[in-house]
Amino acid sequence: MSQDQQTYQRAAGASLLGLAVQLLVAFGLLVLSFSSMSDAIGVATWHAFGGVALWLCLWIVYQQHKLERIESLEAEQLAARHGTDSSIFETTADDLSVARRRLRWLYKWIVPLTSLATSGYLIGIGIWKAQTFSGPDNQVVPANVLMTVAFCAGIALVGFLVSRYLAGMGHVEAWRMLRGGAGYLMGNVLVTVALCVTLGLAHYDLPIVYDYMPLAISIFMIVIGIEIALNFVLDVYRPRKPDEVVRPAFDSRLLSLLTSPESIAHTINEAINYQFGFEITRSWFWQLLSRVFGLLVIFGFAMMLAMSCLVIVTPTQQALVLRFGRIVGGPRDPGLHVKLPWPISKVRYYDVTSIRSLEIGTQDNEPKDIDPNQPILWTNEHVAGEKELIVAAPSYALSQVNTPGPGGEEDAEVARTPTVSLVNAEIVCQYRIKDLYQYVTANADADVTDPGERDQRLRQIALKHTSRYLLKSNVDEWIGTQRIAAGKKLRGMIQQAVDEAGLGIEILSINVASVHPPQTVADAFHEVVSAEQEKQTAEQTARQLAIKALADVAGSTQLADRIITEINQLKELETTGAAADKIAEQEARIESLLRDAGGSAAVKIAEARAYRWERENAERGKAERFDQQLLAYRKAPNLYRMRAYLDVLAEALGDARKYMIVGDRGNLTIRGDFKEVESTFGGALGASGK
Repeated sequence: MSQDQQTYQRAAGASLLGLAVQLLVAFGLLVLSFSSMSDAIGVATWHAFGGVALWLCLWIVYQQHKLERIESLEAEQLAARHGTDSSIFETTADDLSVARRRLRWLYKWIVPLTSLATSGYLIGIGIWKAQTFSGPDNQVVPANVLMTVAFCAGIALVGFLVSRYLAGMGHVEAWRMLRGGAGYLMGNVLVTVALCVTLGLAHYDLPIVYDYMPLAISIFMIVIGIEIALNFVLDVYRPRKPDEVVRPAFDSRLLSLLTSPESIAHTINEAINYQFGFEITRSWFWQLLSRVFGLLVIFGFAMMLAMSCLVIVTPTQQALVLRFGRIVGGPRDPGLHVKLPWPISKVRYYDVTSIRSLEIGTQDNEPKDIDPNQPILWTNEHVAGEKELIVAAPSYALSQVNTPGPGGEEDAEVARTPTVSLVNAEIVCQYRIKDLYQYVTANADADVTDPGERDQRLRQIALKHTSRYLLKSNVDEWIGTQRIAAGKKLRGMIQQAVDEAGLGIEILSINVASVHPPQTVADAFHEVVSAEQEKQTAEQTARQLAIKALADVAGSTQLADRIITEINQLKELETTGAAADKIAEQEARIESLLRDAGGSAAVKIAEARAYRWERENAERGKAERFDQQLLAYRKAPNLYRMRAYLDVLAEALGDARKYMIVGDRGNLTIRGDFKEVESTFGGALGASGK
């Protein structure tokens, strides 16, 4: 068997199986020991838990073997692709073989330490349990012995089957280390079977063997621990060969006897002879069977060839028959079919109903460590191997490029603005097989069993048409709400191209999961988007203010637009020197519209008209008053002058302080202090207190 990553992957899976069964045996005995309060089962539980570390060590080693094989394969592929003289690959193999160095470190430290830890565990627990053995008279037989025996027998059966299976795998050189774990598990099976036998004897009033079982299991653990320690010491002085498969110290030679096929076969033969009461292998029946054994083998081989002529296709599949590597006939539909026997004809089955997915916007790079719990943002990496696709630049960038300026460095910088942008897109193509023959034979150079070449061709076609469609689209549309419509259009384009190429595929959907700018310019793109949003907000605010202003002036925007149109026509008439009647008619039309408007313009016009009538009536009243005064003057001039004089005095002296003098004024002398004296109640009475 070739020692590739699949080989060690199977070994790692077998190690996990052994670990699972080891834990099953250990925890099963643990539950049984607590329920039965049996010291013997308790010691067996300690023994079972000692094998957990062995299986963990085997899984780690085989997992690292797999990584080392993958690393070696990648190194060979890189060397074959780029050549050994490239400056990139001038480093030594040891510098690049990280997994190989780790594997050597595991064999140098982890495997020996695991052996020593297992040996110390078995010896320590064995001595402790032997010292704390309470004697045969203090042993407790479980209340339900038969149930306990059945439970132990089930555990032993599972452990035996898995141990034999893993021991059989251990015959392969790459899987030889599995024998150590299989041997330890077989030791647990031996202890469990011994418990079943002694419990059965105790049930039939022969408890003497069961009473010494805790001590016997403790001694068994000490013996195995000492053997592992001796193996470790002897392995230190053993000469080693290059590329030799290491046999770890915890691979017990004593326990390996229990798992060797030869000893098991010999035991089975003895059991059969004992069951029949004589040596059946020397009977005439056995001799006859030996003579016709070859014919039976030939008959069995013929039956296998006959069965290989049958082809059973399930309802979800179609099949192709290959004769010496060439396709014979068309696809086989679900049902029973006949072909030539193997190896002349072989069958390849294809699931034609399942939906397959292909990622278009990502590269086939090595997957990166990305936290699945992190938020999906433009500024962080959330998908490994994204491709950068070319798309048309945003509308505002194109408008800046196409708009001529007055010149200068700023215009030169704008002129250098590219008309395309780069975006990262997650595009998933979902398809299924429509024509199996076309699907398989679309690429003549590809193996019919390898779908990688067909997927690569489909990816190239899809990426080609996606790039063409992106160049005709705006980046704002892809980032916005046009992704669903774009997916539908791309589906039709790619389906047409796939049909022309004869790939035999039906495109079910093209899902544009996300489109975003590259991570390196995501922050700047956020700023551009924010500025564009601020611009739109300012435009909306200005439009709102304009609508409000027009509504305030004219009552509605429609009437305001009509009035503005009429005013522009009036200006045009005045500019072109139109007739006066046309200008007057246009002014009347504007005045009618303004009069009918319900906004502030109509209010202003109404106020102006009211003020006009007020001033006109006031001035007319003054003119009529003057006419009446003139008429009165002509009728009685002296009286008019005296009345006017008195009116002036009354108006001028209305607020002056007056002093009344009664009597003869000939020798009158007036002395007085004309200072203003504040009245006592002047502050409270105001002007009335003067």
